[in-house]
Amino acid sequence: MMKHLVNKYVVALWLMTMAALVAQAQNSQVSGEPSGFTYGVYGGVGAAFPTGSVADNFKGSAVFQIGLTGTYQNFRLKTDVAYSQPSFKNRNIFAAFDADGHPAQDNAHADASLLLWSVQAGYRVYQGHRLSVTPNVGFVLSRYSWDLNNLEWSKDENDEDQFRVTGVDKARFTHTSWIASIDFDIRLHTTITDKPFLGNGSKRFTSSIRITPFIAGLKHSKSVPSTKGCLVGATVNYLGLLQSLGF
Repeated sequence: MMKHLVNKYVVALWLMTMAALVAQAQNSQVSGEPSGFTYGVYGGVGAAFPTGSVADNFKGSAVFQIGLTGTYQNFRLKTDVAYSQPSFKNRNIFAAFDADGHPAQDNAHADASLLLWSVQAGYRVYQGHRLSVTPNVGFVLSRYSWDLNNLEWSKDENDEDQFRVTGVDKARFTHTSWIASIDFDIRLHTTITDKPFLGNGSKRFTSSIRITPFIAGLKHSKSVPSTKGCLVGATVNYLGLLQSLGF
């Protein structure tokens, strides 16, 4: 009887020891010394609105964004592309008229295309339990593009003005300028994975919601008259980050 109890005690002790070792290994893995580098991707939507004389030609619109980001300790580098289709406020942006004062050009479609590509560097100024704040500055390439109808005017049988489209041209405003933004990253959850989508070894995966207000410079010197202003907006992105763990 005593031998049977001793055997049960030994087995129970062995099971408890093995459980403790597994828990210790898991804790060691989670608390492994993380790398200073973090990298990931983000994507989402937002809105952008032109200001100044640029707003005389284009309206604000929704934007769709995708980007890559990398950090080393508190330093950040990110690049992203955003696309939008703003409507027009001005149907004759280049102020083209014929000898009789009729508009010689008209926008072929209801919307233009807006492409934004930016590269920004930032420094994290606040890191809390769930929230981090990172101001960024950099440069942005902005491009408004649309189709432009060339018009020819004449009189109909009732002596009313009428026009016909004689051709279609490609119009484009391209400008490289500054951009400034602030990333508010709200952490959703963190997990450890041995099979990340990039690289080998154990990594810490963190998902967050990134809210980013931004302002970018705009200047279109080739328009008549030339226009300038800013593009002001904000985006909301889902952010996924990976961080290598060392052992």
